Formats: sequence, C-alpha cells, structure tokens
Amino acid sequence: MTKANESFEFPPTFRWGTATSAHQVEGQHTNNDWWAIEQVGGYVYEDQRAGDACDWWRNAESDFDRMAAMHLNTHRLSIEWSRIQPQPDKWSEAALLRYREMLEMLRDRGIEPMVTLHHFTNPLWMAVLGGWENENSPRWFETYVRKAISTLGDLVNLWCTINEPMVLLGQGYLLGNWPPNQRSITSAYQAGLNMAKAHAAAYHAIHEINPNAQVGLAKHMVVWSPQRVWIPTDHLVARLVNRITNHVILEALTKGQVRIFGRRSVKLENATNTLDWLGINYYQRYRVGMK
Repeated sequence: MTKANESFEFPPTFRWGTATSAHQVEGQHTNNDWWAIEQVGGYVYEDQRAGDACDWWRNAESDFDRMAAMHLNTHRLSIEWSRIQPQPDKWSEAALLRYREMLEMLRDRGIEPMVTLHHFTNPLWMAVLGGWENENSPRWFETYVRKAISTLGDLVNLWCTINEPMVLLGQGYLLGNWPPNQRSITSAYQAGLNMAKAHAAAYHAIHEINPNAQVGLAKHMVVWSPQRVWIPTDHLVARLVNRITNHVILEALTKGQVRIFGRRSVKLENATNTLDWLGINYYQRYRVGMK
C-alpha cells in the first residue's frame, strides 16, 4: 500500500515539451493542398484561412524563448514538404536553411527537436498527380525525406514520418472533409497502402543516413464502444471499426502485413519492424452501432 506522505518524481531523462504543425503556425503555405482548399471555402470552420498563421516562418524565435522560460526540454515541430520541394525537380535551399536555423535555435536553448516530416499537407504538384493514391507516392516521399535528412539530420535524432495516417485516410478519403475530398473505400485502401510503404521507405532511408536516429510515427487511438450494449451487432461494429482505425496500420509497420478482414492480407515485407517508437494521440471515445 502506498503511504500518503510518499512522493513521486519524473526521471531526469523525462521530456517535457510542446508541439506544433507547420501549416498551423508558419504562414503563407501557398503551395500545398490545404491552402488551395481554404481558398475554395466550405471545408474549414467559418471558411477561415491560414494566411500568416502565427508567422513562425519569420518569428519562431519568440516562441522558442517562451519554451525556454517554461523550462521545457523538447519540442515537436513539422517541416513543410511544399516549402522544401516546391516542384518535383526543384528544391528550396533557402527553406532548408531556415529550418536549420530553427533547429539550431532550439538546441541553443537546451530544447531537443523532434521533427515530423508529414503533417497532413501535400505539395500541390503531388496532389495534382494523384496524391497518396499514386503508386509513385512512396518514392516521392522517400526522395523528400532523403533531402531533408541529409540537410538537417545532424541536428535531429527523433523523427516522426507521418502524423496520424488513419485520420488523414478517414477525413480525406472516406468522409471527404479534407483534401483530396473523396468518399471511396478503394481510394482509401490504396492511399493507406502507399502511406505504409512511404513510412517504411523513410524509415530505412533515415537509418541509412543516421543509424542512431529514432524513427516512428504519431497514431491517433480511439476507444470505440457499442452504442447499445445489449445488441450483438453493435458490438461487431465497434470491433470492426476498432480494428480498421487502431490496428491495421500498426500491424503493417510491425508484422509487415495489411489485413482487414479474415486471413487475407497484403505483404509489406519492407515495413516489418519499422517503428523505433510510437506516439499515441488520444482525444475521444465514440459509440457506434447498426442503425
């Protein structure tokens, strides 16, 4: 039994930190699919637009100072693919230099950076070519990752390949709420396979360049409960949705297989054991069932 006067402390190596995503803070991402859809309207709350956002691209230092004042020791930030690779055959060295400055400023303040390579946004050129449904998307992503790692890798040991892939698949390919605004099980499945392949390709590329790096992804985990506990079919629906949203991508990146129903599966051998760590994001619980 724990005594009332006992105290507990976090270990010295525990990381206290904050997190941002590039599109939400940097501003003026005029070359990605989210910016494009914001101009159309009808998809973002009150048709708001990112605009200058928090103007991080010019003034991230002020927030870094706030982090240091709060005695934080880590920060997770994302880098914007469309800034770094504005066209398939074009790289922005100026953008990479700015990201180096940000990472150096974090380290100068005793804050270890974790870098997310993809946080929901795609370059417009990729979107025009079919986005994650295109069979070449894993290769495109690997090319971008290799460029980023070769330029920034000496400043970063913690890498997050893709933020919440199942959220992107659900919102973008099943519900049609996000780019590319589709409602297709077939499209969602193809995009999901390619995202798993892209993560695996990035994982191996990062370790090839920096063997000591720690590579993983952020996974949104949802608790699914039956709407009516006394109805068996509601339990079946809850188990099915739980499997699809919570387990399929993790099995792909640990066991190297994609299996949704029964014993049939697609082998992704290059994806086996490609998680050095797993970030768990938990926001809510849903009740589901048959109508």
